[in-house]
Amino acid sequence: MSIKTMEVNFPVENDYLQIIAEFPLYANRGWRKAKLTGVDHHYFADGSSGENGIRTNANFVFTAAFLASELGNNDMFEKAAQGIAYLIQGHLTGTGHCVDGKQWGAHWQSAWWANKLVQGAKLIWTRLTDEAREGVNKVLVFEADRHLERLVPSGTFLDTKAEENAWDAEILAAACSHLPEHPNAAQWRAKAIEFNFNTLSVAHDTRDESLVDGLVVKDNVYTCNLHSDFTVENHGASHFCYIASPLLSVTWSFYSYTSAGQKPPAALFHHVNDFWQLSKSTFLDSRFAYVGGKDWARYTYGLYFIVPALVMLQSQFADADARYIEQHRVRTLADEHADNADGSFFGKRVTHDIFRGQPPKYESDCYATFALAYLLHKSLATTKQAPTTDEFRRSTARLHSSPESSTNFIANANFFSSFSWRTLAGYDPIALFIPRGCDDMAEWSANNLVGYVRPVPENFSIGIRSSKVVDADGSVYINGVTATRNEKQNFYDHHLDVALQTASVRIHSRLKIKSDFMASESGAIALTLVNDWFNGFTRTIYHESGKQILAFDLKRDFPFAGLFKGKLYKAYRKLCRYFRIGNIQYKIDSTWLNIDNKFGIIRLSTNQNGFYIHDPIGRNTRGKCLHYSTIYGGKPSLRRHKLRRGQVLFDETVLLMAATAEETRQKAKELIHS
Repeated sequence: MSIKTMEVNFPVENDYLQIIAEFPLYANRGWRKAKLTGVDHHYFADGSSGENGIRTNANFVFTAAFLASELGNNDMFEKAAQGIAYLIQGHLTGTGHCVDGKQWGAHWQSAWWANKLVQGAKLIWTRLTDEAREGVNKVLVFEADRHLERLVPSGTFLDTKAEENAWDAEILAAACSHLPEHPNAAQWRAKAIEFNFNTLSVAHDTRDESLVDGLVVKDNVYTCNLHSDFTVENHGASHFCYIASPLLSVTWSFYSYTSAGQKPPAALFHHVNDFWQLSKSTFLDSRFAYVGGKDWARYTYGLYFIVPALVMLQSQFADADARYIEQHRVRTLADEHADNADGSFFGKRVTHDIFRGQPPKYESDCYATFALAYLLHKSLATTKQAPTTDEFRRSTARLHSSPESSTNFIANANFFSSFSWRTLAGYDPIALFIPRGCDDMAEWSANNLVGYVRPVPENFSIGIRSSKVVDADGSVYINGVTATRNEKQNFYDHHLDVALQTASVRIHSRLKIKSDFMASESGAIALTLVNDWFNGFTRTIYHESGKQILAFDLKRDFPFAGLFKGKLYKAYRKLCRYFRIGNIQYKIDSTWLNIDNKFGIIRLSTNQNGFYIHDPIGRNTRGKCLHYSTIYGGKPSLRRHKLRRGQVLFDETVLLMAATAEETRQKAKELIHS
């Protein structure tokens, strides 16, 4: 049965259970055996001592133990026990090593991994041997004790420490709840509270005289990990994964306490609701917006990290919006899982039955978060009645401008739109416009909707020369200049004026060359349009003369592909992509376009050269996990070319509307004739 046809109240506990029950179908394909120090050891997928190995195996242990405890799956019990044995012997407290000859532990993430090992072991604790229980406790005590003398780290601009602090608090919560009689239990709990205070910390906490857990806030917060408006940055810009990650770790700590019958400290929720109330307004229809771009494989990490946190938010804050988001997030993940039909969540797009590196981490992460969500629903009073779509959109409607994080967004009943001066790891601007019901269109590319030029070589430093934001009449008006320069000279100035208004969005983008240089490619507007599994691989582009169908064919191969095999074929594919062999380009003579009768784009520029749509061969996001086409205003330059001082590369104004094709046509006629 398709998840799309399930009951309105989906997901309930049994829905989660049905999905997690398919874990063995995926996981058994990645089960491995190795002889280490003369003894056979078993592990899952990548057994190396780093993140890809240990985080993946700890997630495996938790999920396998879950299936053993909830469904009585004896094979999963055996594998969970073997996985526990592998992890404890390969830890710094153990007597062995991992398959790469190294031990794990005392790593910046190892407390995070260790908590999943501990929580999995607890689910089957009475069935484990004394040796296994002792080994788990050694790992737990070691990873918790090493935080007792630490100062909690701080980071606001570009690189928050919120997610690191939250996951280090996980192991402290696990230690004091699992080993309450241990001599260090009181210290662990006190240190956990210190980390909790300093996870979602803001500058004004240092002036807050309120009491939490009997402690004065200002005396216990000495970090700043969020901006004063509760926006957060990592990898150089606003990044939803680093909203979801600390909320997930808060949820793991919450589970540690509640599953042990202990009351969580109030400090665990320090600013959680403030953080969440802003963040939830960036939810689209089935996923969250990445207003500053996205660097990981699409629709992974943050978009499953958030699932158990949504259950915690329902319980702790009675947040019905969290239930609405849970329904739509899980439905999308479950639909792709069902379509893969091999036990994987992302097999056809991302993981491709690869059991090394990142791919098995994505899969095991997602299964572990589903298992945690199930356990929370089972044990807590969670909200089961979600608001309607209209109610949710009214509840989360927001206009927000953040000078500190250089981001701005508007969410209303018709669309979500945002603008950021920075994209991940760079100072490229990015704008998004997503009509309601169209979040499968969105791709998070740098310079989206504002145009770009890519210098050769790309070792230029980029900085914002100026930026001004004015709120007026229910709109956000943004103007400023992004300049690209090295130490000696300025190469180009990119002037931007953006109006995020309640009925439409207007963007004026003008790029002027300040010095001669070579560029690899350039183009105006540059709207990246996803065309993949989530929309059925087909887009219809309406325009003045009719319509153009864009169809992405997974089976469409590179020209002359049959002449090459193996590594030679991979090299040939790279050359095709580099020289854009096999790509399709459409020219459309029209002042307007409309995508799928939902998203209207009107060019208001005096120099009209129509639109160009560049439709490349193959999937083209990072990790080659998603296909998108790019819509340009005028003809783009997609090969190396020389740019001269004084040249205006483009000067474009576009109006973006949530509208039908006919409404777009009428609006274009009205604006251009006036």
